[in-house]
Amino acid sequence: MGARRRRNLQFQAGLVVLLACLLMIGCQGDDGSGNNGLEGNGTTPETTRAAMAQSGEELFNANCSACHGLEAAGSDLGPTLIHRVYHPGHHPDTSFHNAVKVGVRQHHWTFGNMAPVAGLNEPEVDSIICYVRGLQRENGLFEGDDFPTVC
Repeated sequence: MGARRRRNLQFQAGLVVLLACLLMIGCQGDDGSGNNGLEGNGTTPETTRAAMAQSGEELFNANCSACHGLEAAGSDLGPTLIHRVYHPGHHPDTSFHNAVKVGVRQHHWTFGNMAPVAGLNEPEVDSIICYVRGLQRENGLFEGDDFPTVC
């Protein structure tokens, strides 16, 4: 196994461990105190969401921004993701996972087909989705947790 592949596997394993830790923190259960087991450690759903979005921003910039632009604003090669077409009620998180995994045939825009994005695992795509959904919320596309999303 080459050194590059080994580093990639180590990076992916580290991300899986990080996601597992985040999930364990978020799933500690409600002890009746109203803080869902998060008292004293400084972790809240908002800080977990922020950490996941920050990781997602880095992954988005490395894997998606060449076509979808910085902050998902679009470019000459791909559409903005900050548009009602990508509202979670129309394009749920599974749409983003499928787009990364198998690509997308052109249907909303005239940029051509989107090719699959190699090298991203499900937790990494979840982080990217968290980043994009945060941008969508910031831009008034939807509010709060009205729609089920990873973040």
